[in-house]
Amino acid sequence: MDAVNTYRHANERRHGGDEVQLGRMLAGRDPVALDALGLELLKGTEPRLRGAKPEDVAYIGHSLKLGLGSTAYQVENLSGT
Repeated sequence: MDAVNTYRHANERRHGGDEVQLGRMLAGRDPVALDALGLELLKGTEPRLRGAKPEDVAYIGHSLKLGLGSTAYQVENLSGT
């Protein structure tokens, strides 16, 4: 998952989004866990998400109900930094 740059306040600059540098590339076998981690990263940039849980995001909650993945993840730094 590309998490190098993102936007806060909107999904695109033309809709009022402010670009934010997250500086991360994510990889994993569970797309639901990747999205849960992505939400955690976004919480640091988007104040309205700070109290959000993965289940609060509609598609993540729906994916969990369908048993398509888990919100559990383990972060490993492969760059050595």
